[in-house]
Amino acid sequence: MDRATQIGLLDRVVEHFRSGVQDMESTPSSFQAGVYCDETRARRESATLFSNFPLVVGASVQIPDAGSYITREINGVPILVSRQADGSVRGFLNICRHRGSRLVVAETGTCKRSHVCAYHGWTYGIDGTLRAIRHPENFDGIDPEVSSLVPLATGETAGLIFVVPNPRSSCDIDAYLGQYGRELTGFGLREFQWYEGRTVRTKHDWKLTIEANQETYHFGVLHRTTAGRRFRGTSTLFDPHGPHSRTLMMHKRFHARSLPESKDDWRLLEHGDLAYCLFPNTIVLLSHFAAHVLTVLPDGLGQALVYGFTLLPPGTRDAYRSEFFDVYWSTMGEDIEMLETIQTSAKAMPETVWWRGRNEHLLRRFNESIDAAVAGDLTANSVATDLGPFAPPVS
Repeated sequence: MDRATQIGLLDRVVEHFRSGVQDMESTPSSFQAGVYCDETRARRESATLFSNFPLVVGASVQIPDAGSYITREINGVPILVSRQADGSVRGFLNICRHRGSRLVVAETGTCKRSHVCAYHGWTYGIDGTLRAIRHPENFDGIDPEVSSLVPLATGETAGLIFVVPNPRSSCDIDAYLGQYGRELTGFGLREFQWYEGRTVRTKHDWKLTIEANQETYHFGVLHRTTAGRRFRGTSTLFDPHGPHSRTLMMHKRFHARSLPESKDDWRLLEHGDLAYCLFPNTIVLLSHFAAHVLTVLPDGLGQALVYGFTLLPPGTRDAYRSEFFDVYWSTMGEDIEMLETIQTSAKAMPETVWWRGRNEHLLRRFNESIDAAVAGDLTANSVATDLGPFAPPVS
């Protein structure tokens, strides 16, 4: 993030303190609880958002060298991402072209030369090219180029690796993320180091976790002994950018008087943390000492797979306090426990009308973006072309 943007955000916070206002819409909005448990809607979300949109599958630091790889399964699609000899990343369907078996089973690893299918021994290079067929005389006339691994649209931005699971879809990842991708890159995330990852299966709809990370209204109640001790529940800035969003959460110790007299000395992350929502299912929480990356995938109706990992700035691992990691996941645990009760309520009374407050407007925009994607009015490539200037909410 450039200096002008950091100063502009802090200027807005100072004005909020002086005027006593915060980022809000003009009116609250309502919705039906069934949005979290409707089977038809869930199928359409899977067929659009988790098939044709770029999704985070890991961090650059996980595959640092040529031949290193990660595997994931998204929406039932097995994915293999490998670092190439030229330093780029390429993604493929993790499926042998002979009989469809899973080519690579391990979640991470390094393949020096080639991947060999454990079923019949077909061999593929790290670039996905079919290199050898066991007993080739049985497969006369097969074109190795046609029988190489099926490629997927893959990109690497700000230390994160994105893949579009549908091989028939493509997307310019940098254009898709727009300014937020450039801001995250500007914080040096590509150079961050791996700390730890964690996976949690939950009994609630995937959208609920993303929504919980786009508002701070609940911090002073649900998280009063965890994240609520660090952040203010008010004085939060909410900035949408297409279907993505950015939230600036101010530290409790912050006050306008705590800023240096010269704006040249203002440093945003000394006074607040940034939470980026990268549509549709990734949250990047950035502080001055760590980046927590959270992706949420549907795992059946009313269930989700939450995968998170923490990255640290170069050379800071020895100084990083493990309790920061523990507080983050304790906060997530509080969210998950509460969200599972919400899922139960939604299933019991799907036609019940619920509310989003004026200060929860990112939740409305998030769900409107999902609706547009499901209807076919929003695609990954239209996001890339329609990202315009910020539209700050009414204060």
